[in-house]
Amino acid sequence: SLTLAEGEFPAVEMFTGIDSALGKKVVTGASYKETTAAVRLEDNVLSLAPFRFETEMARIDLQGTVSLAGPIALDLAIATPREGLSVAGAAGPVLDVLADDEGWVPIPMSVSGTLEAAKVRPDAGALVAQAKSGATREVKEAATGAAEKALRGLFGRKKPN
Repeated sequence: SLTLAEGEFPAVEMFTGIDSALGKKVVTGASYKETTAAVRLEDNVLSLAPFRFETEMARIDLQGTVSLAGPIALDLAIATPREGLSVAGAAGPVLDVLADDEGWVPIPMSVSGTLEAAKVRPDAGALVAQAKSGATREVKEAATGAAEKALRGLFGRKKPN
């Protein structure tokens, strides 16, 4: 178990890559809260169990591996406010559907390469799938609400004399 005290995300390739993928500065230079991560070091590979970083503008769920020889393979999901968010491969309406009640949008990403030359990629396919699921849920909720209203109107009427 590793506890990371409060701190600031440095301007390294991985964090600037996340900001670039989001189309706005969310991570680089942001202060994060103290967090604890379960880690395992075996054969010069650091394995990270799922854990979360929290900042004022982001929640970052992270897991994966970092080889001490260089290669990294991380999966992360970053949630950030919808305002100013722009993700390649995901149109504005897709991001709008994904926004939660607080206006935050979860963006799944993968990080590969090395710490010095990280490659950050949003998972556009997962975003579209999440949007379809969210749109289906909204349609079902709207249909259920309309049916309830119609039934109340039908059964709430007084009998004719």
